[in-house]
Amino acid sequence: MPTKLPDHYSVHRENQGTLAVLKQYSSALEQLGYSLTTDGERSDSDLKGRGNMQEFQLASGQKLIIRRFRRGGMVRFLSKDRFLDPERPFQEIVLSEDLRERGFKTPVIAAARARRLGLMGYRLELVTEQVSGVKSLGRWQAQFREQRVDAELQRSMLKVAGQTVRRLHEAGFEHSDLQPENLLWQPAAGAAAPYLWILDLDRSVLHPSPLPDPTRQQNLWRLWRYVLRRESTGGKTLTRSDYLRFLVAYEPDRPLRKTLAAALQHLRATRSRYHKL
Repeated sequence: MPTKLPDHYSVHRENQGTLAVLKQYSSALEQLGYSLTTDGERSDSDLKGRGNMQEFQLASGQKLIIRRFRRGGMVRFLSKDRFLDPERPFQEIVLSEDLRERGFKTPVIAAARARRLGLMGYRLELVTEQVSGVKSLGRWQAQFREQRVDAELQRSMLKVAGQTVRRLHEAGFEHSDLQPENLLWQPAAGAAAPYLWILDLDRSVLHPSPLPDPTRQQNLWRLWRYVLRRESTGGKTLTRSDYLRFLVAYEPDRPLRKTLAAALQHLRATRSRYHKL
């Protein structure tokens, strides 16, 4: 069933696929030649995701980032960028809109496209507003290792990260790929406190109630696993105190925090071998 999108998106559906455009960008993208069947005047971006990314340079000077959906894991060797479900980018629009209404920061989606490839499968992509002056926690992690980050700033990052993930879980949001590269640090500016941008909502789920403990634990373990993986290849980045700061921010209640820590340790012991395989 086609995903119902907010009224401020114009939707064009044909046999070749579907294109949805935020109405305020319709004219600009049309001038660049972007449509359901044409890619428009795009260039390579300095940003990196799962594969190289591209961008649109608007006449106003604004940049829009183009993210093509690509598979990860072993399946990428069979089908790198062909998907059977054409609704995934449009479902991400709905999630993005809902999260921003709840006060979370996630880039505005200017356009989404599902373009049919032959008889089976679609090529999927999103076009989002560029977020300036930010860097992913994954990039910061390397600087933690090299001790090039002020101790107070590092503590602030861990606190904000713990609080943000807690808020997401309390809102019922289960991020399908919760990892440091999908959390962008926005420094404080004037009276505004620092915060995190949430990226890559593909296949994530917004449940009608706060996440139950097992789901929270699995989601947190996913985040921890990415940190441990980077440490295994690049060297230690976080101390025991750093992990505790994150957990204290996520779960202020001490008895509940001890239960959570034990559950995460159990997941590490039981799941690490599986993921290595």
